[in-house]
Amino acid sequence: MKVTPEILDAIDRASDYYGNITLLAQNLGIAHSTILFWRSGKTTNISGKLWIEKIHQKLKPFMPGGIHYKEIESLNPAKYQLRDERAVYGMPKEEKKTVPVTTFEQIAEFDPLVESPVDFAKRHQFGTGEMEFACKVKDGYFALAADASVKSTFPDGTAFLIAWGDYPRDGGIVIAKLRDSNQIVIAHFSKQEDRISLMPLAGKKAYEWAAKENSLNLLWIYPVHEIRIDLAANKWTGDKLVPVENAAQ
Repeated sequence: MKVTPEILDAIDRASDYYGNITLLAQNLGIAHSTILFWRSGKTTNISGKLWIEKIHQKLKPFMPGGIHYKEIESLNPAKYQLRDERAVYGMPKEEKKTVPVTTFEQIAEFDPLVESPVDFAKRHQFGTGEMEFACKVKDGYFALAADASVKSTFPDGTAFLIAWGDYPRDGGIVIAKLRDSNQIVIAHFSKQEDRISLMPLAGKKAYEWAAKENSLNLLWIYPVHEIRIDLAANKWTGDKLVPVENAAQ
């Protein structure tokens, strides 16, 4: 499997947790040079056998939502963003405007332990495969287009710019996949002391738990940086946006 930025970031968190790369390698039961090759980009793939038997379970707590994720992140959050020095995953210097786009129905099949959501969106393209947004975008961003699976909540033409690689902020809007129900929600994110709360934009049921229980409640969570709605084709009727041709019904 491919050595993704998410795996590299998990390696950095695990290295800080165990003390250094050598100690991490001893814990994983592999040579420390193997990790150095992953981090430098000299080796870009991990064999499936090695990943399943030695790497996956040991790195899982340091992936987004893992039990050590917030603990290590709090040491220096900026350290674990996608890094320019990783040449194989480096971000382009020119300003981007478009990102790969997929749908809510497709993203329900996404597994963050196998690949990045950006690569997933590129493999499961919607429409032309790219979508443009007003705000500045990065290589770690992708888009979701509203489809039939969320039609009762969001009007046709709605698109969400998702900031993979960034962290949710208190008071911001996020997209998250709940572990118990596999439901995907767009929600207000709140972090008060050691409590996490998600209030879906549609619906009255809130989800709340202790921050240390993130991995028990979430499969993944990413910030939403921009929501694009075609207001020319939709209008407010009651408390929701509906297509103009249906507004009089």
